[in-house]
Formats: sequence, C-alpha cells, structure tokens
Amino acid sequence: MPDSIKVDLRSNISSVIAKFEMLPDAIRNKAAVNALNRALDQSATEASRQIRARYNLKASAVSAAMKKKRASLRGNQLYAVLSINGARIPLVEFEARWARNQPGATVQVLKGGARKTVLHAFIATMKSGHQGVFTRQTKAGTWSKRLPIRELYSISIPQAFLNKTVQDAVKKMANDSFVKNFQQQLKYLGAA
Repeated sequence: MPDSIKVDLRSNISSVIAKFEMLPDAIRNKAAVNALNRALDQSATEASRQIRARYNLKASAVSAAMKKKRASLRGNQLYAVLSINGARIPLVEFEARWARNQPGATVQVLKGGARKTVLHAFIATMKSGHQGVFTRQTKAGTWSKRLPIRELYSISIPQAFLNKTVQDAVKKMANDSFVKNFQQQLKYLGAA
C-alpha cells in the first residue's frame, strides 16, 4: 500500500485559460496562480472532510499528513500539488478501549461503524509515555505470557484517500473551485 500520494491540480486549466487568450499573459497567469492556490486549499479541506466522514480520525491527524506545493508566477509554475504522506495509523487512535475482563481491545475504525474486538490485544503505556494497542508475539501458534509485544496498526491516510468517493469529491472540488476562482480573480484584476 502507498505511503505517499500526489494530487496534481491542473486538469482543466488549459481549457479554462484558453477561453481568455485575448487577455495579457501577465493577468491570465496571475489569475490562474491565485485560483490554483485557492483550489489547492479547498481541495485539501475537502479531502480531510471526506476522509473523516468515512474513518474515525481527528482533523489534526489528517491535515498533518498533507503537504501543499503552491502554484507560483516565478518559473511559470501553473500547477499546484497536494501530497498526502504517512505511515499506518496506530489502532489506539481509533477510540481504543480495553478492560482486563474483555477478550481483547475494541476499536472503531469506520465512522458510525460497529466497534471491532481485536482478540488478545490490550492497551499499554510504555516507559517512554507512548500509549498503544499491543498484542503479544506468538511462538508457533501459542500466545506468549510476557514479552515481546508488538503494536497494532490500521490504515494510513494515503490508503484512506484511495477510496473512490474521497477521490471523486476532491477532483470535483478542485475543478469547480478553479473555474469559479479564476473568473473571480479576473474580475478582481480588472480583466473581465
């Protein structure tokens, strides 16, 4: 599974800009850069919203996994890139609960979904202060009584973004936002 995904925001830029070819390049390019950067921000917000609508994650965790490469007039960079990076998320982040009388820890990965029991798992706090959902290493199919233990993980933010619903919503937001903001920028710059 991917640790990184890049979303390139320039799909329909040429066709929109071509409609305004009679305008000076400086005005068209400035409007395109401003509109691209606004579309980048709105796409990142929509990606976070869509991922959190499906998965039981905090907004801070999703936004921390996103990096933006903004469009620029310097070097004529008429594109913006949203990068989504990140390793798998520890199960403790999905509202993990555990009690000694339970057969394992329970987590809720999907928003509104049922809690799932992870057999033989428990929640522990390490000497470093790190808290997680752990399970004991097995030896030939039997459960170890003590150590070593290993932490359990779920999906990563890039994997969550691969969901078709999330991708479609982000692409639609990017396209709609660019067209709307490009026209607004042209009016603001006094060209339309």
